[in-house]
Amino acid sequence: MNHMRNKHLLLIVEGDLDFQVYGEYFHELTQTTPLDVHVTSGDILTRQTNHHPKQLVEQVFRKHLQRTKLKPEDYQQIIQISDTDGSYVPNAAYRVDSNRRYPRHKTYQYAPEEQLIYSKSETFKEQLQATWKTKRLNQNQLVEVEEVLGVPYRLFYVSLFLEHVLGSPINLDAHLKRDVVEAFLMAHELDQFHHQMQSIHLSDQYHTSWKRLMDRPDFYTPATNIDLAVELVRERLDESVN
Repeated sequence: MNHMRNKHLLLIVEGDLDFQVYGEYFHELTQTTPLDVHVTSGDILTRQTNHHPKQLVEQVFRKHLQRTKLKPEDYQQIIQISDTDGSYVPNAAYRVDSNRRYPRHKTYQYAPEEQLIYSKSETFKEQLQATWKTKRLNQNQLVEVEEVLGVPYRLFYVSLFLEHVLGSPINLDAHLKRDVVEAFLMAHELDQFHHQMQSIHLSDQYHTSWKRLMDRPDFYTPATNIDLAVELVRERLDESVN
């Protein structure tokens, strides 16, 4: 039997709730297998860089390697999952309304019923557009990246963000988001999660799923290609035992 040297998978996610949800499902996927899943937070795609954004991923990976004392050759796959937020929202969909009631600690608000995004001021609107433009440019380049430090790499997305694809209201108060996530985890096993994500994917082909996301006019409809990430890990599991 040809045992592969690589026995680890790195999952890069954005926030605590992403860590909780994706960590649980990908650990469930690989339990009782020789593949160990490591989850690390890396909300890096809104960072501007003078270099290719692949270097942002490399930095997260190198820090992880320093922490774990592992080497790149110990890894079979790196998977990064990104919220799209407003990165594919056209500039024409932004409005300024200083009198609108905004969520606590937020300078903007999604308005799905109008297919708009409202901002408290012109300055805040321009800052938001610039941040999400950076994220869009980084995502668009990373879609074409196939390896990081010699390890196979793929970037996947949820649109607009985790709770959105789990079916919660888009403007849910921050303190209620954890309740939504925990209720979802209690009610959905891995196969149910995979099926729900598959039901809102835009394609069963990786690059097509990204292209359709970039081109679609209805940016408020939940969409993801995480089902393809699940299938990719299953392929890696098959490789590790054959």
